[in-house]
Amino acid sequence: MVVLGGGKEGVAIARRLAAAGVHTKIVERDPDVCEEITQSLDETLVLNGDAMDQALLADEGAPRAEMVIAALGDETDNIFAALMAKRLGARRVAALVDIPAHMPLRLDRGRGTSSSARSSRRSTRSCRRLARDR
Repeated sequence: MVVLGGGKEGVAIARRLAAAGVHTKIVERDPDVCEEITQSLDETLVLNGDAMDQALLADEGAPRAEMVIAALGDETDNIFAALMAKRLGARRVAALVDIPAHMPLRLDRGRGTSSSARSSRRSTRSCRRLARDR
């Protein structure tokens, strides 16, 4: 799993996945935030870089990822990053969104999803199930 964004939601998702034994990477732009995440999540690989950088995503495994979760703190960025990861070859993508009208959004015929921050716990359970079933 690759989580884009090291903010509150991204770290919470990564923490739950790591606790379930799922190998997880976080991509975060701010080096200070990366250091904080590294201190708190021992089992998670933290990468300092721009999650909107297509070359970085390709180099760090988005094309081979079971799932890429965009939790960048900005809904438009999340949707764009999820679409980019899907285009690169990620099997599944998820984008955290805040506007209820965007909740039904499905990226690429149901292979992606959108999720509100409120439903991130439910989404994390789905990610764990997906990782277990594969």
